[in-house]
Amino acid sequence: MAKQKSKKRLHKINFGAVVVASPADEAFMAGGVMLLHPETNWTVITLCGKEKKGFAEKYARALEQFGAWGQMGNFSEEKGQKLPSEFQLQSSIMSLLRSERFDVVITHSLWGEYRKSPMVELIAKSVLALTRTGRLTVRQLWQFAYDSGGENYKIKPAQEADICVDLTDEIHKRKYDILTQTYGLNLESILRQESFWLLGIKPKGKKEKS
Repeated sequence: MAKQKSKKRLHKINFGAVVVASPADEAFMAGGVMLLHPETNWTVITLCGKEKKGFAEKYARALEQFGAWGQMGNFSEEKGQKLPSEFQLQSSIMSLLRSERFDVVITHSLWGEYRKSPMVELIAKSVLALTRTGRLTVRQLWQFAYDSGGENYKIKPAQEADICVDLTDEIHKRKYDILTQTYGLNLESILRQESFWLLGIKPKGKKEKS
């Protein structure tokens, strides 16, 4: 199971969901966790991506390798596109998920990530709102915890992340192959650790967005 920095107990993951903006986000930031837990019934939904030629097929092949079930939404992350309302996004998330109950839901961060995108923050807020209103019942909510400091500064796990998952050599290679061969991304290397914030725990010096 995941290496843990906080004292909160991590429950066994029987049913897990990953909610992301675009295809490949799930592989890049949480692919190792899914590969480390093949016993988990994984659901992966992406709110955008249908407009990207060939990505639906790549996404489907990636899900097969993760042993996951998933669906794609109809929104777009392209610049100039009008963002959906939080209500619209919440409704889409619930229509794409095949359950209202999960042990763990993994999604984007309220505090932004290495990849800045208005859709990313909107998804984070929408998932959190769904859990707070009870429409989505989760035992734990994990949010991606990665930092970057500019073009020449490589992505790295956030120093104060609550959960850090070290990838074995085998898992690291399988994740790399999914990103480079299945999705066709041009990557020289990927991190050997995945990191997450836990619901209700804010990074030091950062205020929760409402």
